[in-house]
Amino acid sequence: MTKGRGAIYALDAPEKSMPGSERNAVVLFAHGARDERWAEPFHRVLAAVRAAAPELAVELAFLELMTPDLESAVQRLAAAGATSIRIVPLFFGHCGIAAGRFHPAVAGSRRS
Repeated sequence: MTKGRGAIYALDAPEKSMPGSERNAVVLFAHGARDERWAEPFHRVLAAVRAAAPELAVELAFLELMTPDLESAVQRLAAAGATSIRIVPLFFGHCGIAAGRFHPAVAGSRRS
């Protein structure tokens, strides 16, 4: 993938990218937890985004402790034909650890 503006990344997939045929996608990127109930509000946000924009491919990913991770979500969207993926952080509280690990995780997903 190549870096675009902000948190938008364009995939290097010329066989899938014809002029005017860009396929946008979104990854909702949340912090994980050991307790499975932590994911419930994120799944509700995912359902709401999918209902509001049914033409948009949307996946949920977690920074740690839950699956799928960011790299897996990006790979799934790319395999489905996404040519541009916007990563939207969904952190419910300000957390220095999560903020400091967001950019390295995004950088790692670009290598997939």
